[in-house]
Amino acid sequence: ISDQYSFLKNNFKIIPWSTWIIDLETDRETLFKNISKSNGQKNIKRAKKRGVVVEEITEKNLFEYHDLHSQVMKLSNSSFHDYDVTIKWWNLLQPLGYSGFLAKYEEKCIGALMFSHYCDHIIEGSLTRSQIDFTENLYSQDLIKWEIIEWGKENKKKMYNLAGFNPYPISKKEEGIKKYKQKWGGQKFDYYIIRK
Repeated sequence: ISDQYSFLKNNFKIIPWSTWIIDLETDRETLFKNISKSNGQKNIKRAKKRGVVVEEITEKNLFEYHDLHSQVMKLSNSSFHDYDVTIKWWNLLQPLGYSGFLAKYEEKCIGALMFSHYCDHIIEGSLTRSQIDFTENLYSQDLIKWEIIEWGKENKKKMYNLAGFNPYPISKKEEGIKKYKQKWGGQKFDYYIIRK
């Protein structure tokens, strides 16, 4: 690190980080083929076969996302905000390039994934997954991610950034995140993050 940024050494940590980026200008067939067959392609097919359906989030179904997200936050003893904050946040960001998809099983919301799509670049945001999605092996997040890829193709987006992960995992959770993102067949890019 250069001298002009040496203060970072004492006040912050500079940490190597990585992401996987999917080239959405690739044809649909190749994009699907690039996904791991054993735990990617199969999971997408399993989700559909088990009756999981995915729909884009709009103001009409935004409360379903909010309700599931609030339930998940409660279970993990994390803070969450009221729906009026969610709708204000949605109305502010959605026109600028913010969207999401939610997954349903037997007409109940079981998972969701928000994302921004500024400048033809999709990047993942908030992820929410219900307990039933885990216990019933419904694979909602795999199906949602494939729907986002297809949405990106239809809307002529260029890249899908799966958001960052630790390239040197220090826990089973981080190892799982790394493997999950890797299975989508994108290209790995390395960078650094700065933390206090």
